[in-house]
Amino acid sequence: MKVFIYSKAMFNDLMEMRVENPLDHPDVFFISILDPDCPESFHKDADNFKTWWFYDLEYEVGSYKPMSEEQAKEIVEFISKNKDKKRCIVHCSAGVSRSGAIG
Repeated sequence: MKVFIYSKAMFNDLMEMRVENPLDHPDVFFISILDPDCPESFHKDADNFKTWWFYDLEYEVGSYKPMSEEQAKEIVEFISKNKDKKRCIVHCSAGVSRSGAIG
């Protein structure tokens, strides 16, 4: 499986540029990671698309929380369900820390 890491802006461009909706492709699945203060997701959750909300933090800072253990387990489970697909597209705000770690 090939894993592609994108920033939020690049992912948005990918979604808008395609004549054919990439979400309809049977060999691709998507992991969307957003900051909790950006509540609107790109797409509703589906078998091949899932959104998680957490900050790019190592530990809790005030009301800002990093990925929880439950979220980590959900991500692993989602990847396992899609392990036979040819491509995984992961994005977060900058396309560096969170998406790179998941990828």
